[in-house]
Amino acid sequence: MTGRETAEVWKDICHVYDKTRPANSPAVTMSDIILRHSREKALETFAAVTKFKKYDGRIYGSNRERMEAIATAPELTEYTHGNPLIDTGLMDHIHTAHINNLITELLKNREPVQTEYKVRFYDKNGDLDHEETVDSLTDAADKRTAWGEQIGLSPEPSIDFPKYPTIWAKWKDGYERVMGY
Repeated sequence: MTGRETAEVWKDICHVYDKTRPANSPAVTMSDIILRHSREKALETFAAVTKFKKYDGRIYGSNRERMEAIATAPELTEYTHGNPLIDTGLMDHIHTAHINNLITELLKNREPVQTEYKVRFYDKNGDLDHEETVDSLTDAADKRTAWGEQIGLSPEPSIDFPKYPTIWAKWKDGYERVMGY
């Protein structure tokens, strides 16, 4: 990928991270990243970030060694004007220890979890308004945020609006709530 393409993938990785972070699972986050971009693009992007953070010891051991071995656009590895990764303004958006956790998941080479997420939307009275099904936790979280904005909810539940949209993941034995109250 070019430096600009890698920077665009990094911006979306930060978005996916923000939306999946409440699930508290690097495996779920990495699964969404791979489903949205591909394992190859994820590897190249995390390799560029690792090379850029060459003095940060929180990416360590075999994670650093394997990322250093992946070819990236040369302009991404230096702290200079015109580096597309720096231009995103997101180089410190994800804590480096969390980046290391995501790289660990990426290097496990597992197939991404292709699951189904059901988003339950409630009106201002707390009554179920409708449900939608989506393919990724990031898309579910985006819909959850948009619905809250549409009906005038605060970013999180409050006494006035206790029923914020909930997100349920479909598993073999049924649905499990992964986000919301």
